[in-house]
Amino acid sequence: MTGPKALVLGCGYVGQALSRTLHEQGIDVTGTSRTRDRFADIEASGATAAFADVMDPASLRPLIE
Repeated sequence: MTGPKALVLGCGYVGQALSRTLHEQGIDVTGTSRTRDRFADIEASGATAAFADVMDPASLRPLIE
């Protein structure tokens, strides 16, 4: 059985703050960005970084899995 999970689309300043809070509560968080240069910041917030662009639906498919 897996625990709770959260997906933060567009994990910028506010999304990273949310990710930190969720991570501290034991929630498995995935945070997305349109550019890979933000991945280190996303991971520092406790989230797993993933590439996604909401304007490109094909980039969202891997997040479903």
